Amino acid sequence: MRTLFWIFLIGSFFGIWAQEEKTSEDTTSSEELQEPIEKTTMVSESLSSNENEQEMTIKACILLALKNNLDIKIERFNPRIADEGTLSSVAAFDPTLFSKLTYGRSRESTSSFFDPSAAESSVDSKTTDWSFGIKDKFITGTQAELQYRVTRSESGDQLSITSLFAGTSTANPRYNTTLSLKLTQPLLKNFGIEYNTSNIQISRNNKAIADLQLLDTARVQISNVLKIYWDLVLARSERSVNDQSLRRAERLLEVNKAKQKLGQASAVDVLQAEVGIATQLEDILIAENQVLNIESKLKRSILPASELSFKQNVRIKPQDQANFTPEPINLEQVLSTALKVRPDFLVLKKDIDNRSLTTNQKENQTWPTLDAIASYSINGGQESDWGDSLNTMSDWHNYQWEVGLVFEYPLGTRAARADLRKSKLEMQQSQLRLLNRETAIIVEVEEFTRNIKTTLQRIEAAKKARELAEKQLEAEEAKFKVGRTTNKNVLDFQEDLAQAQTRELRAVVAYKKALIDLKTSRGTLLEDYDIDFD
Repeated sequence: MRTLFWIFLIGSFFGIWAQEEKTSEDTTSSEELQEPIEKTTMVSESLSSNENEQEMTIKACILLALKNNLDIKIERFNPRIADEGTLSSVAAFDPTLFSKLTYGRSRESTSSFFDPSAAESSVDSKTTDWSFGIKDKFITGTQAELQYRVTRSESGDQLSITSLFAGTSTANPRYNTTLSLKLTQPLLKNFGIEYNTSNIQISRNNKAIADLQLLDTARVQISNVLKIYWDLVLARSERSVNDQSLRRAERLLEVNKAKQKLGQASAVDVLQAEVGIATQLEDILIAENQVLNIESKLKRSILPASELSFKQNVRIKPQDQANFTPEPINLEQVLSTALKVRPDFLVLKKDIDNRSLTTNQKENQTWPTLDAIASYSINGGQESDWGDSLNTMSDWHNYQWEVGLVFEYPLGTRAARADLRKSKLEMQQSQLRLLNRETAIIVEVEEFTRNIKTTLQRIEAAKKARELAEKQLEAEEAKFKVGRTTNKNVLDFQEDLAQAQTRELRAVVAYKKALIDLKTSRGTLLEDYDIDFD
């Protein structure tokens, strides 16, 4: 009996010593891991800091993008360039002033009429010719020219043969003034207001095309900006979900530590909770990096290049949140609106108008030339003084008029007919482009409408899954407090809830982006946000 007593006493001593060593090891392990956990909390709090944050609404992002986006800035030049092209076309009907001044000298050998055997002599003549006037072309194709001309002639022979027989003398120098008006009216080729103003109409269509292309560029760029905005909203929301998961993991660690003190949890349980915190920290770091990347994309889209480096440390906080508010969609109405206001569709219509005008131009150039011409002039005769010649001309006694037709028909018209066939082929090509774009718009609108219906169903399913995940976690945490489940199960249910929350957020943001796609496809994106692009 005495031997058994000593054996029991020694065994009890070693058992107590082993238990103390285990408790000491558990305490040491917990203290060693406590420092990283405190650092985890500090990192999470630093990432959540609101320093240098700037709140921004969707409308503010749109206005900044319209002002600073480089693609939109580049496209803004095209309407101004097209305006200059229109002015250039109109300038074809601007009047033109002209003037011409020439001086000539000639020498002519002569012989005596009465004595052919006499030696030949020479006569020097000098002529100065100056004219000026104005000419213009009208939209009917009519060309008009009004000209005033003065000619001064001087001869080295003081007496001409004509004056010898007439018994008169010819003034030397002699002045002759003429005022003339000439009109040319095409009757076939180059005829008509439609033909002569077609280049102006094409230039105006090009201006309208440039405006529509600018609007289309703005439509696409603003759509991208809005999607980036909602990506930022989603990234920040997912970051908040990670923060909630971290807080749940911290609460689980506190419960395990309290249970460990009561002897209801082991060091392994505490270690599992600490591992869960470390895992959540990794997710937070990844989520924060995603937020920063999306913020950079948004800044590049809405800020001028000169401010990107200056505002690289400024954080953007979206003021509009991913609140779910369904909007009614009428497919037929969306399609009808898209085919009326879509800029890219209207561009193709304007292009067809230009092709039609060009085809008419090319067809006109295959016709022969038949021009009606008319001229009327008055002159001042041969006078010794310019003023006398001008006075004689003003009496309207010396006049001349002329009317007629000019006909031309080129024997080879292959070039003109080839240009006409080419223009007609381009016209057919443009019509097919319009039909192709119309089909693409219909398919696009139907696809985006389906996407909206799908995201609505996703939201309902994700909402229900999140609610069930919350109830599951609550039930599991209640079981854990009374020791009916393990750390692993609680951590698993926490992860399930985080994923369910993330899926719901993604479904809501997907709905927002699907609406943006539909409004962009409808062509009313800026109007839907009350933005007057003009």
